[in-house]
Amino acid sequence: MNTPVKPLTTLRFHGGRFEAAAGFLEIDTLPELLAYKKLLVETAKALWRARHPQRERLPKYFEDGIQLFFREVGKGSACVPIERSYPVFEADELGLDAEDDVAAAVGLIDDCIEAGNSPTDAPLPERFPRSVLVLFEDFGRTLRSDESVESRGAGRSSAVDYTPRTRDVLLARVRDGYEDAVDVTGEVRAASLRPAGGGEFTLSLERGGKTEGVFSPEHEARVTQALHEHRTLQLRVRGTGQFDADGSLRRIKPGAQVEIVARGEPVFDPTAKPIWEIVEEISRDVPAAAWAKVPTDGARNLDHYLYGHPKVAEE
Repeated sequence: MNTPVKPLTTLRFHGGRFEAAAGFLEIDTLPELLAYKKLLVETAKALWRARHPQRERLPKYFEDGIQLFFREVGKGSACVPIERSYPVFEADELGLDAEDDVAAAVGLIDDCIEAGNSPTDAPLPERFPRSVLVLFEDFGRTLRSDESVESRGAGRSSAVDYTPRTRDVLLARVRDGYEDAVDVTGEVRAASLRPAGGGEFTLSLERGGKTEGVFSPEHEARVTQALHEHRTLQLRVRGTGQFDADGSLRRIKPGAQVEIVARGEPVFDPTAKPIWEIVEEISRDVPAAAWAKVPTDGARNLDHYLYGHPKVAEE
């Protein structure tokens, strides 16, 4: 393998079948490794999106760059040291920072497991994406009552034990849904006013589906205007939403910020970085070796580099 390989985490299978197998890993257990990778990848993707709210899409090679391997199964209980390999040149050239997000995802997953084992119902780590919790349903599915998976991320001082009970505790937190930040735009399809002011509205979301919410008296004029002029106006709502376990937005909680936007008009985000700062960040991540390959006569010989036309001689 020509690309660098770094330790990422270690999964050690305990109890039942794993003790009896004395260091071997049954093929029937392999779905656990696949489920863990999916949990890890989706967590890393959510972390990247949270750090880049101005970007609509993940970098092209983000998910493909998360390549996980194990060389052997350790003796005793089945111990699987997982390592990560990634194409350094592609990552640097495209400005990808998936490595940090993957390492952070490993730590957050371990923290979630630790919270699930807490006798005091400890809160989940704040940065852990609630939409990913449902993926714990697949991780641990094949474990029997006397079996567990010990997880220890690289650099972590202690391991956490993931049992069937831990899985049940974590899944119980998403069966009734979860709360998370929302920033949605859509068409107001219905609104009802309260005698004291404010009311409720139904929003047909721009990305599909619909949701409901409560608006305060100060936003009444905006909501009713968006309803009456729904053919040309939409509503942007930012606040906290209640989500179903599958990630569907069920309801927007009171206290959200509401503003009117013209249909088809790009939503302005005052917190977004200017494009020149984004270009500078990407440029800093490109290695000097890659910059050295950029032609210095690109403007004069654009057709040559794009289409293979003969070069234009320098005057």
